[in-house]
Amino acid sequence: MTNRTQYPDADAKGTFPHGRGSHPSATETGRSRAPACGVRWGCVCLAVACWSGCAATPKPTFDEPDDVPMRLVIDRVNRNAEAMDFLLRAGGVEATGEFLRGDHRETFQLHGVLLYRRPRSLYLKLDHLGPAIEAGSNDEEFWFWERAGQGAYSWGRHDQMDYHADPDLPFRPDLLAEVLGLGGLPDHDESQDLLMWKGRDRYELLFQDRDATGQAFLAKVINVDRYPPFLVRSIVYFRPDGQPLVQAKLSDYQPIADSPALAPRHVRLDWLYDRGWMELEFGRVERFDNPAAESRFRSPRERGLPLGDHIRRLDRPGLPAPVAPPATLPDTTGEPE
Repeated sequence: MTNRTQYPDADAKGTFPHGRGSHPSATETGRSRAPACGVRWGCVCLAVACWSGCAATPKPTFDEPDDVPMRLVIDRVNRNAEAMDFLLRAGGVEATGEFLRGDHRETFQLHGVLLYRRPRSLYLKLDHLGPAIEAGSNDEEFWFWERAGQGAYSWGRHDQMDYHADPDLPFRPDLLAEVLGLGGLPDHDESQDLLMWKGRDRYELLFQDRDATGQAFLAKVINVDRYPPFLVRSIVYFRPDGQPLVQAKLSDYQPIADSPALAPRHVRLDWLYDRGWMELEFGRVERFDNPAAESRFRSPRERGLPLGDHIRRLDRPGLPAPVAPPATLPDTTGEPE
């Protein structure tokens, strides 16, 4: 359960230092935006707003934040994603992180190259004094190939992978592909399971999902800047029991040459349940008009490459129903350190 000990940034009143945002009272939030699923969902929405909207933000250079309806917030994010209608290459990738494997923690510092085509095609090769990791995703499956030592190959199908599963990997390629290709967000008219709250410098889009019994739970929160470039700054994924699972932060958006699209040069992923994390820094980001590179989006398994004896499948069909109603997060949570 998330508590003050895990996230010490908040003070005893549940407020945060300057630069970490402020939030409406429970009365205001519940009165103005209480969804159909009742008081429990309203409490979860408020708690998430207090938790996920508190990421540190550079001091804006604008006097007043943007104030537009949800439809336009979503449309701007989608138009930027749709403009990235080409093969993207990021060279000079630097990857650092730490993750829990079994009963011990492992750290890594690697460098390499990334290829990406929206919505799910991803290829990431990271090396350190020899082959280390190849990870990728396409429309059907994702994979993670650790090539050092005896080697290990992990894979799964998107449509059978629980997003809250713990695959015991340095990072999940399927979630990374989703973060990089964020777009295609539903219009408010198309989804009754989407709410928006306006924070001091962010819009917060709150997405619900439903378990096998039809019970609604908070699945994802997306923070969008109220200052230019009006794009996604963070995403938080939740388990059906209401606990935060993964947080992704995107920063340093810059133009892609010969394109109206902007792409982040820095991505950080935090696994909140075990304090694992990974940071990706992208050096050169450019269009890559090389048809031969498309073959990288076929998995090594599909191409019949020798994968060794350590192969495991990570997916499993179906989302399990939560064992208890969605939990309410404490009001005194902050961002991970």
